[in-house]
Amino acid sequence: MNILHIVPYFYPAWSYGGTPKVVFELCRELARKGHNITVYTTDVFDKNKRLDIKRGEGPGCQEAEVDGIKVKYFKNISNRIAFNQKVFLSPGMAIAFKKNLHHFDMVHLHEFRTLQNAAAYFYLTRYKIPYILSAHGSVLRIMGKEFLKGLFDISIGFKILKSIKRAVAVSRIEVGQYINMGVPEDKISLIPHGIDLSEFKNAEQLKGKFRGRYGLSDKKIILFIGRLNPIKGIDFLLNTFAILSREDKDTILVIAGPDDGYKKEIKKLIDLFNMNRRFLLIDGLYGEDKIAALVDADIFVYPSRHEIFGITPLEAIACQTPIVITENCGIADFLREVDGGIMVGYQDISQLLKAMRNILNNREDAKNMALRGKELIRRDFNWDSISEKTIGLYRSILQEN
Repeated sequence: MNILHIVPYFYPAWSYGGTPKVVFELCRELARKGHNITVYTTDVFDKNKRLDIKRGEGPGCQEAEVDGIKVKYFKNISNRIAFNQKVFLSPGMAIAFKKNLHHFDMVHLHEFRTLQNAAAYFYLTRYKIPYILSAHGSVLRIMGKEFLKGLFDISIGFKILKSIKRAVAVSRIEVGQYINMGVPEDKISLIPHGIDLSEFKNAEQLKGKFRGRYGLSDKKIILFIGRLNPIKGIDFLLNTFAILSREDKDTILVIAGPDDGYKKEIKKLIDLFNMNRRFLLIDGLYGEDKIAALVDADIFVYPSRHEIFGITPLEAIACQTPIVITENCGIADFLREVDGGIMVGYQDISQLLKAMRNILNNREDAKNMALRGKELIRRDFNWDSISEKTIGLYRSILQEN
């Protein structure tokens, strides 16, 4: 099959969160299985830099082949607007749609309210190319800019949703979101995200590296890794840790992630609680550094107020680190079935405090819980099985078309 994926950010723009990582890993697995996979994306990298590959078909477009994936990085007009406002302006991509879209068997759109999707929709309908949508949690009008999101929906968004062959949901939470936006349930396919377990096969060899680097050899580490954004519930974690730190003098809270508009608020809370000596803020952890932190952590906490899935908690489990997540995380339903983590109510400080105490005081039970979660990942969240489900979805749509 000849499949085009359209996504605003892609490998190696990890500062934009989990979407570029999961899209990359899916495309890599599809390419490994012999499918012709092309990605149209922009040249964004992080808040301050953009990619510079210096190879391409002409001005405004750079090309690369990454693990068998053909990637075209189109110039984004403003790197600052892209990172701060999540608006990606890439006129060259629209020109490429007109020129090349009809060469593909199917198109897989990622994210929902993007100018790239709006431009693609025009040519998808003109050329009668079937397409599916993975919204990655972006389909509801929540977490700010509700008026602008409403304008997008009225002008083009509802048209995109009406014409899709399938909407791909990664959890039951996202299934409900699509239904709330008017997508019929029989047009929704539940296919979760996955992680590449091969990245963690040498995780134990990194044990002690993170502690040694930051002088934490004698501390109990509570860890959060993710974008510094209000949606992640970091204030909930800080409020709870302020209580835990008073009763357990050996604990330290580590928060690691790129600033997504919330770093100043985090620092204000740290000053308010007078926790500077019990707190470590790191701009971001990637690759081996991230795995080292996950291996060394005593607890990984994901306190999100709204999360359709949650990749990093799965990565923590892959490192056999016990996790605590909120009920609002999409993976909660999966982990609950095997007792693979502790779920708490968002903003329920007493529940989160009890969960962290239980893990710190019952290490053997916590270890067994993490092992049950890891077995679930091996069985249901590996890219081999997830890519097979995706291929099956593509084939069924092409047969319908």
